[in-house]
Amino acid sequence: MSFKLLVRTQQRFPRRNWFVRTRQYAKQPQYDEADLFAENINHGAYKAKKRSCDEQFQWPEKSPDQISREAERQWERMAKLSAVGQGMLILLVVGGLGTAYLRWPELKSWWLIKMNGGRINATQEQNGQDSLDKLVKKKAKDLLREIPQVPSFQPGVGHPGVYIWGRCHSRDSLFPVRVPNLDNRKFRDILLAPSNDFNTNFALDEKGDLVAWDDLGQTKTLLPGQGLTSMKYSNNYLYALNKKGEILIIPIGTPGLIASKLSSRRSRLLPWKIRHKYDWKLPTGQVFNGRKGENRVVQFDTGSHHLVLLSNLGKAYSCATGDDGKQAQVSRGQFGIPTFSQFDEFPPNNKLFEIELLNKFKHEGDHTIHRRKIERIACGSYHTLALDGDGELYAFGWNRFGQLALPISYNLEYVSFPRSVTHAFRPHFPGMTDWKCVDMHCDDETSFVTIFRPGLTPDHHYFAFGNGLFGELGNNTFKNSQCEPVKIKLDDKRLINWSCGSHCVFGETDHHHEVVVWGNNDHGQLGIGKKTMKCARPMNIPDVLKPGQDTTDLDSIYNSKFQLRKGQRVVTNGSKSCIYWQT
Repeated sequence: MSFKLLVRTQQRFPRRNWFVRTRQYAKQPQYDEADLFAENINHGAYKAKKRSCDEQFQWPEKSPDQISREAERQWERMAKLSAVGQGMLILLVVGGLGTAYLRWPELKSWWLIKMNGGRINATQEQNGQDSLDKLVKKKAKDLLREIPQVPSFQPGVGHPGVYIWGRCHSRDSLFPVRVPNLDNRKFRDILLAPSNDFNTNFALDEKGDLVAWDDLGQTKTLLPGQGLTSMKYSNNYLYALNKKGEILIIPIGTPGLIASKLSSRRSRLLPWKIRHKYDWKLPTGQVFNGRKGENRVVQFDTGSHHLVLLSNLGKAYSCATGDDGKQAQVSRGQFGIPTFSQFDEFPPNNKLFEIELLNKFKHEGDHTIHRRKIERIACGSYHTLALDGDGELYAFGWNRFGQLALPISYNLEYVSFPRSVTHAFRPHFPGMTDWKCVDMHCDDETSFVTIFRPGLTPDHHYFAFGNGLFGELGNNTFKNSQCEPVKIKLDDKRLINWSCGSHCVFGETDHHHEVVVWGNNDHGQLGIGKKTMKCARPMNIPDVLKPGQDTTDLDSIYNSKFQLRKGQRVVTNGSKSCIYWQT
C-alpha cells in the first residue's frame, strides 16, 4: 500500500481513541467561559485593590481607663460563671445528700448485700424486718401526735357548738377541734375566712346579726338587727340576704363604712326596742316589675367578680361586685349578657341587669316570645349555671377547663350568653327521655350536676366536669380539664347537701347522714385524719373524737364514720372546714 493511499484511508476512517472521549465536531469553534466573562483575567495583568491603611486593619488605640474597664468586665464574667458553677455544685451535693437520707434503708441494704457477695443471711433479714417495724412504729407515733386529746369535761359533738379543722390555730389540724366560746350556740349560716385578706370568719347568729369570729371563738357583732338569712362573698365584699328578700352590700374590710350606712331609732310602739336600718342594698327596685308582683330575691350566688340572683317570679339578674374601683381587665362572660363580653367594657359595680336570653325564649319559626322560669342558679369563680322548671341546664362564662360542659376551643373559651348544655348528658342515657337535671353546684373551676331518672335504682346520678387537677371530678382521676360530664364514684349513695370550697367538696348522704369528701387536702381540710395531698374519689371521714376517748387505738378511730346529727351542717372554704348547728 502506497503512502498516499494510507493517508486517504486515515482521512476517511479517522483513528479513534477508545479511552479518551473525542469531540465529534472538530471543526466547530471552541469557547471558554473565562474568555467570554473574564477577558481581563486571561489578557490583562491582575492588580489587587489597595485600601488606605488609615481606615481599616488597624487596632484602635485604647486609653488606660478603657483597658481597666474591659479587664473589670472580664473579671465580672468570670466571677458570675464561678458563682453559677458553685451554686450548681451545691445543689447537686444537697440533692444527693437528701436522696441518700430519704433512701438510707435501701442504700444500707444494698451495701450489705454487696459486701456479703449478693447474699442475705438470716441476721441481716431480721435486722431489715426490725427496721421496717421501727418505721411502722414511728409512723404510728407521728399519727398519735396529730390526734388531739379531748378533755373529758368538754361537751361532745351532740351538743350545739362549732368544730373546725384544716388551716386554723396557726397550724394544720387533721381532726375537728371544738371552738371555745361558741358552745351552745346555733347559727343560720357560716362563712369561713373568705380570702387571704380576711383571716376572720363570719356567721349569722340566731337573730340574723352578722358576727365576725376567729378560730379561738372571739366574736364581734358587725351588723345587728337586719334579720339576715344567708350570705356570700365576692371581691372583698359580703352580700347578705334578709327576710324581706333584699340583698345587703357589706364592706367587711372597712368597718367604719359599715357604721356610716347604719342608723338606729327607737320603736314608737315599743320604746324599749331599738331598730337598726342599713341603707346600702342592691337596687332591685330599678329592674323588678312591681306591677306583676316581682318584689323580692329568693336565691343568689356569687363568683369572684359577679353576682347572679333570682326573683320571686323566677327571673335572673346579674351584676358586677365590689366597690373599690379595681375592676377586672375583661369580662369572661359570667354575666350572661352579650354586651358584656370580653371585647366590651366591664359593667359598673352593683348595677343589676336582666339576663334576657335566659329569662325569655321563642321557638323556631314562632314570633311569640315566651318566658322561662329559672329555679336554681350556681356560680363558680367566672362561670354560672342555671336550671329551669323543665330540668333544662344552661351555662355561660369561662370555659377554659370545660366547666360549661362545652368543647374546649378558642371560640368557646368565653361564652357571654346562656347556652343549653343538657345534651352533654345524653351519652350516659342512650335512647332514654325520662331523665332531667334537678340540682347543680359549682366549685371555682368545676361544675357538679345531679340527674334524676324515676323508676330505677339508683334514681339519682351525679356528674362532674371542669378542672379536676386536685381530684375534684371524683372519678379517681386527676385531669386538668374535662369538658364531657363524668360520673362521680359515689357507689349508689345519694347526696342531700353539698358544700363546695376551693378545689374540695363535702357531701351529706341520705344513708345515716354520713359525710363524704374529695378534692384537695394539703392542709387537712377534708378531715380524713391524714396528710394526703389529694383525694380523687369520695371517701368517708372518721368520727369526731369524743371527750376522754383513748387516742392510742388507731384502728377504732380511722375505721369509724362520721354522721351528722339533726340540725348539723358542714361547710368549707377550700383551706379549712367546720361543723355547726343550724337554727
